[in-house]
Amino acid sequence: MLKLLFKSFIILILLISGITKMINPHPLIEVLETLPFVLNIFIPSIVTLFPILEIILAIGLIWNIKIDFTFLTCNLLFFFFFIFAIYGMLVGLNTDCGCFGGFFKSYFDWKMIFRNFIFLLISSYLTISNNTFQKLKLSFEK
Repeated sequence: MLKLLFKSFIILILLISGITKMINPHPLIEVLETLPFVLNIFIPSIVTLFPILEIILAIGLIWNIKIDFTFLTCNLLFFFFFIFAIYGMLVGLNTDCGCFGGFFKSYFDWKMIFRNFIFLLISSYLTISNNTFQKLKLSFEK
């Protein structure tokens, strides 16, 4: 029951963040423009592909498509979000992160780090409870 609740929660987060970024990509564009390691030429691709990835992952979770790969990819995505939240706070980004397309304001602070840590924990729980790492190990041993 807990696994289904967590999976539903992750699906909801991915759908909301993906759809809201598609509707209003401007906050994400603004934060990407402030990052010294993101070249401006890549911003349109990132802004286009990121929400599509989130929605595809949500659909994969809903329909159990390549579920081990989907869980692992979600885990990597939430790990990236967690690290990005820490980076943003450490360098003093004082802007909405664009995580939810501006529909829900989310600034680089301790709340964002904590929120992303919770998302990472839930995603990790799903990945581990599905024995994803054990299945990957067995597939490499063959």
